[in-house]
Amino acid sequence: MTSSKILSGVLLCVAASTVSAAEVTALSGLDYSLGSYGNSVKTSITAVPLIAKYTNGPLVLKASTAIIQMTSPGGVIAGGDGNLAIGSTNTNKRTVSGFGDLIVGSSYTVHEGDGWLVDVTGKIKLPTGEKDKGLSTGKTDYTALVDVYKSLQKVTVNFGGGYKWVGDPAGVNFRNVYLWNGGVSTKLSDAVRVGMSLDYAQSVVTGRKPRQELMAYMLRQLEGGWKLQLYGSAGLNSNSPDFGAGAVIGYNY
Repeated sequence: MTSSKILSGVLLCVAASTVSAAEVTALSGLDYSLGSYGNSVKTSITAVPLIAKYTNGPLVLKASTAIIQMTSPGGVIAGGDGNLAIGSTNTNKRTVSGFGDLIVGSSYTVHEGDGWLVDVTGKIKLPTGEKDKGLSTGKTDYTALVDVYKSLQKVTVNFGGGYKWVGDPAGVNFRNVYLWNGGVSTKLSDAVRVGMSLDYAQSVVTGRKPRQELMAYMLRQLEGGWKLQLYGSAGLNSNSPDFGAGAVIGYNY
């Protein structure tokens, strides 16, 4: 699942301002991606994300998982905080389905003023997905991130980076990795925002290319507390999905 597209905060955190009152948001949608991930046979992944978020001033708490269906020859671990490409020489596909890992996290706005906003985030990926189906590594991961937003009237520029401590399954030596992201968005109206973002993550397998994805999205504010995001993405190398697309709808309580 291209969960980074959803959990990066594009949908509900793109505006450089904090929520003054306590707010609970529920989100779900549909995500599809297709790619070879460096293998000879392509992997397709369809996911229904399930996300809950609590916001109170500068504090944001999140929990997320997904219902996943993956058709793959192996060498790809779906779900969690982005799909992992670990490589496979198998050419026989199988289709599996089930729940992915559970991700819990917290963000805090440490600075806001003069159009600048700085968030620090910590996330834990809990291995609740089925390892035998390729829906989890079976190990816990930890991620720390810093994201910076600059508002220039109707345009918002963002960039950030972080580090992930990756758990090693039995007999496998994954490396810890650096993460980077950047993007720009603009308001077309009070209800519509469009933008583009670039995500970069080192491969957990030494010697494989990093994951690089370019995404374009549209965020629409609907009536009655509803918000809708539509997005499409393209991978920039063979270790990334060829393309992806999806929709996420959220409701603020």
